[in-house]
Amino acid sequence: MSTFDSVYEMFNPLTDVRKQHFWDWFSGGALDSKRWTYLNITGAGSGAMSDSVNGGYAITTSGGAVRESNISFNNVREYSHTGCVSIWVAQATATSGQDTHLGFSDDATSPSYTSSDNQANWEIDSGTQYLLTSDGSSASRTALTSATAMGSAFRVGKVECGSANIKLTIDGVLEVTKTTNRPSTALQPKFSVYGMTKTGSVRYCEAYNT
Repeated sequence: MSTFDSVYEMFNPLTDVRKQHFWDWFSGGALDSKRWTYLNITGAGSGAMSDSVNGGYAITTSGGAVRESNISFNNVREYSHTGCVSIWVAQATATSGQDTHLGFSDDATSPSYTSSDNQANWEIDSGTQYLLTSDGSSASRTALTSATAMGSAFRVGKVECGSANIKLTIDGVLEVTKTTNRPSTALQPKFSVYGMTKTGSVRYCEAYNT
């Protein structure tokens, strides 16, 4: 019978360097502060675990004006812009006045639609879904090819950054393949909510280098 010095050796030869792989189920009583950092970009929003079954983590923006809050890796950029994937199970129920972004960004401190950032995001803008990308100087977005509406349910979004394009898959269906305004630097996972007293929720995130 074979024996191994580590779990890694059970499935991989030691000559293979394991690539960065992260996941979070957003369960328990509080956000994992060893990884995630909550930040109010404008206003005084709030972030907390939802007091409901499988409710995940919810961000609610403050009122009085249009506001934005997010969670990120606090600018620890572990993912390659030419070979990484993020998968999110998320909910954004507002049909007007809410813009939610889930994916990758190089900057945690700026608003989510900033052309000077490098980013690749599943964007939910008042219920309509897009793939938003930015290369550090210009930003653009492409709507889903199907009539898939966000609705009020949790949906699964996958953002995949490659060397030639960026892909957005919703609920297992490839919706957008985009070749323009692709990010050009290392990235971090980021979830942001924009709007006045709007709430977005996420109950799963996975990110890895390919």
